[in-house]
Parts: sequence; C-alpha cells; structure tokens
Amino acid sequence: MINIRLSTLLFGLIALQSCSKSNVSESNGDSNINISLINIEDEASFEVNPSNVEDQISRSSSNRSRSATSQMSHSNQFKIVELPEFDMIDDIQFPVSVDSTNSANSTKARTVNRASTPMSNGIQYRILMYETPTGILVANRVATAGSALNFQVNAGRTYNWYAVSINETTVPDINSSGIIPSSLLGNKDILYSSGQITPNFGNNTLTVAFRRLTSRIEVDLNTRGIFGQIQNSSEIDIGSVASGSFVKLNRIGDLNIQNATFTNLVDAPQINGGSMAVVDASLGNAVKKASFHTINTANVPAGSLRVRLNTLNITLDNTNTRTFTANTLLSITGSINPAIGSRHVITARLIESPVTINGVRWARTNLLYNSDEGVVDRYRFRPNNEYAIGDVAREFWNKGTTTPAGTTFSATYDPCNSVYPNNVWSTPTNANRVSTGAPTRNLRTTIGGNTRVMAQWDPAANTPNNPAYPRNTFELLYIGYYDNGQRVLVQQGHNQPVGGLAVAEYWQVENTGSTSSRARSEITQVTAGNYSYGAFNGATDGNRLDRKPYRCVRRPT
Repeated sequence: MINIRLSTLLFGLIALQSCSKSNVSESNGDSNINISLINIEDEASFEVNPSNVEDQISRSSSNRSRSATSQMSHSNQFKIVELPEFDMIDDIQFPVSVDSTNSANSTKARTVNRASTPMSNGIQYRILMYETPTGILVANRVATAGSALNFQVNAGRTYNWYAVSINETTVPDINSSGIIPSSLLGNKDILYSSGQITPNFGNNTLTVAFRRLTSRIEVDLNTRGIFGQIQNSSEIDIGSVASGSFVKLNRIGDLNIQNATFTNLVDAPQINGGSMAVVDASLGNAVKKASFHTINTANVPAGSLRVRLNTLNITLDNTNTRTFTANTLLSITGSINPAIGSRHVITARLIESPVTINGVRWARTNLLYNSDEGVVDRYRFRPNNEYAIGDVAREFWNKGTTTPAGTTFSATYDPCNSVYPNNVWSTPTNANRVSTGAPTRNLRTTIGGNTRVMAQWDPAANTPNNPAYPRNTFELLYIGYYDNGQRVLVQQGHNQPVGGLAVAEYWQVENTGSTSSRARSEITQVTAGNYSYGAFNGATDGNRLDRKPYRCVRRPT
C-alpha cells in the first residue's frame, strides 16, 4: 500500500496595483511554493462617472458672466426639490445594465469590461476546508492580504473549500453550523469564493476569485449648501415608501458558508455619521458617503425611493449645532434595480431654505466670503442674525467684485451666484425690494453689549414653521456700510446717540455706470429711546466702492 504523505498547500495573497497576475516562488522544505494572486470581481461592469448634476453646477459657475437681469429670468438647469426644512438637488448614477432614461437627474455610467481587482493589503479573509465525503472541517484560517498563509492537509484527498471576507481589516467567524450570523454582516461588502481541490504531494496552488453577494447602494449626503459639517451623531438610512410606510432597502440574513445562501432575513442597521466616509478631504465632513450593502434585489420603482435622515446634526461655521427634524424623508428622483454585484450612487445635495415674503424667496442671512487657506466654498451665508456689528472683511462688498475688497469691477458679476450649488442664488432686483413691502416691525435688542437694530418681515400666516431655525422671519440688520474713502465702517446701528443716523443698506443687482442700485432704510434716534424709521427705498446713486452687504434671493425654478 502506498502511504499517504502530508503535503503543504499554500493559500497566498499578494495585493498589486495592476490587474495582471503574478507568481512568486518560495522555498519551503523540499517543495517549491507557487503563490497565486487573489482578486475581487468588479461590480457589474460599472464605473462611477462624474454626475450630470455636478457637471451642470460646474458649468453654471462658468456662465455667470451673463447679464444680471437675464440671470434672474433664467431657470436652473437642474430640478430643486422643496422640502419643509431645506431644499435638495438629487441624482442617481446607475450600473450600465439599468435603463436610466426614466430619470432626468440620472447618470448612465460608461461600459467597461468585466474585470477583477487585487484585494488591498491589510484586508482579511477566512479560508475553510471541508474533507469529502465526510464533511469534516479540517482548516479554518484567517489570512491577510499581502501576507502568505501556510497550512497542511492530506495529499490525495478531496476538499471543498470556501473563502469569505467583508472587505475590511477584520473577518467574522462561522458558528458550529457553518453559519455567519446576520448581526456580523449588516451593511458589509460580503465577498465569497468556493471550489474543490485534490492536492498533490509538494507544490499546490489555489487561486481565489471573490465575487460579491450583495448590492451596494451609496448615498453621498452633501451639506455644502446648508453651510455645515455632518456630525457623527447623524444617522442615515435607505428605503422606499409603500402604502405610506417607510420600508428599509438594506436587508441581510444569516450566511451559510457552504452554499452562499442567506436565511432569516432582517433589516440591516442604519449608518451613523462616524461610519460614513469622507468623499473629498478638502470639503471636510460637508460631503460624506454612506455605503449600504443589501441582499434585497426588489426593484424600487420611480417615485418611491427614499433616503431617510433618522438624525441630521450639522456644525455651523460659528461651531453651533443645527438640528433638523428626525426621520426626514428625502424623495429621490428615479428608480433603482439593486441586482447582486451592482452599484448605485445617490447624491442628495441639501440647500438652505429661503424665507418667502410676498413671493420673494430671501436668504435668511447675509453673504460672507471666507478667504482662509484651503477653503473650497468661500461664498457662504452667515449662521444666524445674532450680532450687532458687521464683519468688515467678509460681509461688506464692493459692487460686482469676486471678493469683498476686490477692485476689478464687472457689471455682470454676481457673487450670490457663487454660493454652492452655483446659480441657485442671485442678488435681488429693485422689483424684489418693492414686492417685499414694508417691514412688519422694527426691533432693538442688545447683543454682546451692543444695540442690534433689525427690520423684520413675517411670512404669510399659512407658511409652515421651519423648526431648524430659531426664527422664521425675514430680517435685515442696520449695520451700516464701509466707507471706502474714509476706510471705516459708518452709520452702523449699534450705540447711536440722539440725532445719530444708522442705515440698513444692501446691494441690488442693477448697475448704472459708476453707480449701483441699493436698498436703503434710515433710522434716527430723535430723543433718548425714541426712534424714527425710514422706508426701504431703492436708488441708483450708490457708490460701488462703498462696501455694502449682499442679501441674496433664490432664483426662479
């Protein structure tokens, strides 16, 4: 009888930057060991192209040289969805196998050849060997991409082998029934491979090609347009609406390692802000990606797809927190078909909600310019109106210049257009001022020891309240203007003496030669504690080099 000798079977992994295969020869006793490259099959021949909507936003930035009056009448190239607490621009990027023509805000990715990608160094996978026909588990080992794995089995016997990974630096184990429980797999990129081998004495090479067992749905939550950074306490989910109820799309089950099937299906957990990935380091936490991995392959028809913001907390520029209503549903344009191995990318760009007064949709606060090094979104709105003295360097603008103190004048340049997303906001016209009418009231309060003077307009009585903001009124502050000749802030509202004059003066879009249109209201302290307020009048005698604030309006949609 021929004795069955032990032989060494190596399961190796080398993660490379290219997709070409490579073999490395090593010595192990009296055997030469061939190490096979291990790959992950790419997702459904799909690459993520730049979004059509982002292209439109970028193009609108380069088209801001159109005349200011034509900008006011030109509607946006992309659809803005109006929601109770903010507005939104959304789109979906589809895998190539899905018909994306049913969505105006979708991007069809270009076709690429089906390929595989080397597993990244440091990623762990688990390899299991079952002897046939006994079904005895003879090996259950953890391997790390970039490091060799060595173990022994009997030569001449046949083994069923299985490999599994969650594409992370850890890998779950099976239980006594060969099951990985669903509690360890929620929203994980589950990779799987299997086969059979009858090893010979000496060298044996096993090549593992992983395939995916889930569909990936990414949600890029973009808060650039509400001027905040997503906090870790935020939570996001993905699903659809059926019969008026939210149904989670991200589902998972217990994985049987020997047949790659899932049982006992349950909802996978939501994803919190701390687990979301930063999309672009230059934007910080203003755009973060939640990656949902689901075994649910049910088609989600147009009109029913939803992103649910279980919690949304953002950190504002002044480090305060703004909290939006829990379980806010974002209705996403288009449909998706989450086939196993496919990938979809949903982008939800949140936009600051306006305050509507007599049909004019005003920004809640003044336009600021941030000149700090490395800042991407330099054109922003103030976090609130809780101040009495304006910011000369950032809030008071020469007319028609790209920076507050800029000296290159353009009669057609509008800095409000530069607020992300480009071409959503613009400088008000004189007609906007007239439509807004007289303030509901004028208020005088003390902020930081200084007197804040503010004109306040109430929206229509049937306007829903926006709980994300401390007040839902339109407010203009009497913070004066910056006299370019004197190089000093003048006629500001704080601490005016008897007989002193304060003004609320804001740029309008119209220009006439060296002068520019502005809206102006004056306040005079007639006697101690007794004030006279003037109407907001428009005129074209404003010196464009006397720097004044911009209060933007939303463009027509």
